Amino acid sequence: MRLDPSSILEAEQLALGWLIQAHIKANFNGFSHSKRLWLPECISWEKPYPETTGYLIENFLRFNNGGIIENSLIGLRSADWLCEIQSSEGCFFSGVKFSKPSAFNTSQILFGLEEAFNFDRQFSYKMALVKAIEWLLNQTGTEGKWESGLYRTGYFASYYSRAIWPLLRTEYLAGQREKAVKSLDFLWVKVNMYYSFEDWGFDSGQPALSHTIAYTLEGFLESAIILNREEIINYCLKSLEIFCNVIQDQGGLSAKYDTKWKACSSSKCLTGQAQLISLLAKAFQISSNAIFKKTALRLLEEMLCWQIKSNKKSFNGAFPASLPIYGEYFPFRYVNWSNKFFLDACYQMKKILPEWFDQ
Repeated sequence: MRLDPSSILEAEQLALGWLIQAHIKANFNGFSHSKRLWLPECISWEKPYPETTGYLIENFLRFNNGGIIENSLIGLRSADWLCEIQSSEGCFFSGVKFSKPSAFNTSQILFGLEEAFNFDRQFSYKMALVKAIEWLLNQTGTEGKWESGLYRTGYFASYYSRAIWPLLRTEYLAGQREKAVKSLDFLWVKVNMYYSFEDWGFDSGQPALSHTIAYTLEGFLESAIILNREEIINYCLKSLEIFCNVIQDQGGLSAKYDTKWKACSSSKCLTGQAQLISLLAKAFQISSNAIFKKTALRLLEEMLCWQIKSNKKSFNGAFPASLPIYGEYFPFRYVNWSNKFFLDACYQMKKILPEWFDQ
C-alpha cells in the first residue's frame, strides 16, 4: 500500500470503526478486550477490559475525535463505566474477570479519567481519579518500589515507567510527585551499557516483547520530559536510535528482543509496532533525528498493509495481535489495544508530517 495522507486517514477511520464495534459488543460498557477468530459471533467477543478502556478514552475524546459527537459520547460512557466498577479502595482489577487488584492497570486508567475530567468536569471523574492515585501511592514502598498489585508478584519491571508517567502529569495529592519520582529513580538503575533496560519484559531475565520495550522507553521519555531530566531523555533517544538501526539492518521489527538488541522471535507483535511508530514520532519532535521519521514511516506503511479489510463490521479495521496470526502474542485474536496504539501513531504522525495534513 502506498503511504500518503489519504491512506493514513482511511486507516484511522477504519481503526476507530472497529473499536466502535468493540464498544457495542461490550454492551456500551468500555471496550471488548478482544475478538477471537473462527468462533461464532455471539461468543467471539471477550468481556470489556478496564485497563485498555482507560487509555482509549483519550483517543475518542481528543486524539482521534474528529469533531464527532458520538465519539465523545463513547469516551464519556467508558469513563462512567470505569467509575462504576472501581473498587471501594480505589483500585481497578486485572483482566476481564476482575480477579485481583492491578497497579499497572489502575495507572493506565488514570489517562482516561483525567481526560474525561478535563473534557466534562464531572466531579465523579475527579473523585475516581483521586481514589485511584491514592491507592497507587499506598502500594509504593519507602525506596520507591511498588510492593503489591504487580503482574508478577515482587517483580517491579522496567515497563512500569509507563505507569509512573500519569502520576507525574498532574499532582492531585500531596507528595504524589515526590513518590512518583522516587519510583522512577528506582527503575532508572536498570539501565545498562547497551542502551536498553534490564527487566523490561513480563518476566525477569527473559527477552522482552516490542510491546513492553515501547512501554518502557515511552514511560521514561515522557516522565523525563515532565521532570526536565536531560540524562534520561538523551538515554532514551540513543536507545531508540540503536533500535532503529537494528530494525533497518534486520529488515523489520521482531516480536521480541534481549537486552543486547538481538531479535528473539520469528513473529511480529503488531501492538508493539504501533506503539513504536508513535514513540518514534514523539522522538523526532524532540531531536529531529531523521532516522526516527524514516523508521516510523516504514513501520507505518507495513501496518497499513496488515489492517483487516472486510465487509463484516466485526473484522473491518482490526489488526491481528501477531503476525503470523499464530504468533506468540495473543494468537488468533484481535485485541483492542493494537487499534488504540495505531490511533496514537496516526495522531503523532500528523504532527511530524505537517506538509501532508495542514492543508
